Formats: sequence, C-alpha cells, structure tokens
Amino acid sequence: MEEYEHVFSNNTEFFSTYNPDMIEEAFVNYLVDNKVEHTPNKNKYKVKFKLYVTDKFNEKVTESVEVTMRILHVKDQNKCCVEFTRVSGRLSTFLAHFESYKTDVLKFADDAV
Repeated sequence: MEEYEHVFSNNTEFFSTYNPDMIEEAFVNYLVDNKVEHTPNKNKYKVKFKLYVTDKFNEKVTESVEVTMRILHVKDQNKCCVEFTRVSGRLSTFLAHFESYKTDVLKFADDAV
C-alpha cells in the first residue's frame, strides 16, 4: 500500500481504521451495481472510473467525469486515507459525487480524523 503524504489539504479525502480490502470491495461493488465502468489496479488500492451524467439544465447533454479513488496508508498510525481525485470533467459534478460516496456508499468507513 502506498504511503499517504499530507502535502496540502484535500477536501476529497477521509480517514478510516477499516481494512483497505473492505473499503475497496464495498466501493467496487457499488460501481458494479450501478454499471459504472471502472478499472481496478491489481497492485495498489486504486480504482479509476468514469461517470456519465446528464446535465440538469439540458437533458440532451451528457457529460463525463473521470475519477481515481486511492487508499493510502497513514504512516505511524493505524489508519488509512481514502482519497478521490478528479482526472477530468466538471468540478461541481465531481464534488457532488464525492460527497455521496463519503456520506452514503462508504459511510461505514469514515471513522477517523
């Protein structure tokens, strides 16, 4: 597992004492259940995925947002960092989805500071 380095405050991360395997499995199951195309990395706790979202002002327009979710070990502590990074797409759409992942999908794992 890669080490977490706090370089700057990232508003799209949270910390967990849960096993990284459990977190990754829960998130991948969510992506599969919602038919989101994704690519897990076999050597790291890392999943790349692409969302297709209909514009709320124009239903004929579909936008895509590419995201990477990584789970990183926090050095000298018994916890990990679950980090979401926007690769491409609209920032507001990315932030709305991150909030949903944190408060709904992975709510069980958001248990550390």
